[in-house]
Amino acid sequence: MNHETLHKLIEEKHRNICQIAIMHEGELIYSDKWNGYRKDDSVHITSVTKSITAILVGIAIDKGIIESVEQNVLDFFPEYHLKRGEKTLEQVKIKHLFSYWR
Repeated sequence: MNHETLHKLIEEKHRNICQIAIMHEGELIYSDKWNGYRKDDSVHITSVTKSITAILVGIAIDKGIIESVEQNVLDFFPEYHLKRGEKTLEQVKIKHLFSYWR
């Protein structure tokens, strides 16, 4: 599919897409914009961040960097000292970084 065909397809069928940028080995190989957005516009990306975080957590578990989603987040911040009244923070686990967990 060429650039023009992809642009028109997204413009007609995927109106919620405002920008796409694809990098390969540090080089921008594709970039496009729709719906009046500019390159430097910021956009609320809702659950995309959670999805990317979940993928990265899965990779880190696979590589042994993270034990499991049951691991406490504070395990990764040994220099952080709890302040008075921050007892709940001790109980925050990696799984709590996602809005929905079964």
